[in-house]
Amino acid sequence: MFKLFKHRNEIKIEAPCRGKVMSLDHSQDETFRTRTLGEGCFIQPADNKIYAPVDGKVISVFPTKHAFGIETKEGIQLMIHIGIDTVYLNGQYIVSSLNANERIYRGDVIAEFEPQKITQAGYNPDVYLFILERKGYSVSVLKENEMVEEGDCIIRCIREEE
Repeated sequence: MFKLFKHRNEIKIEAPCRGKVMSLDHSQDETFRTRTLGEGCFIQPADNKIYAPVDGKVISVFPTKHAFGIETKEGIQLMIHIGIDTVYLNGQYIVSSLNANERIYRGDVIAEFEPQKITQAGYNPDVYLFILERKGYSVSVLKENEMVEEGDCIIRCIREEE
């Protein structure tokens, strides 16, 4: 029997900070630009706070607090990565009390950082958002080259199901 209607499952991923959304094609980091970690985008930050872009569970926190892994209830895994090569700052200019297995909710402040000091130290403070595990969803980056506020939808993950 033919199925006449498909169910569309959509997950909206919000901007983790205020700033200008950019395509990974414009990243200064080759690994990010070639999408080795996954599809996504980055934001040139206009603020010092990082917000949870989805409801989910923290699956990893890098010891230097520059990167966080998050998993949604649908199984989509994403990473927020603060800066390029900021791992070498050993946690300087980034503060977070997040722990693995912690539940987070859209809009929660999950980190604070100092973009100007990161830049003064010789590093790029752009905030990256990668989809590491899609779980069969297609990924679309929205609002490229636009200014956004935290909470604006910048990535849409869609899966059509019968």
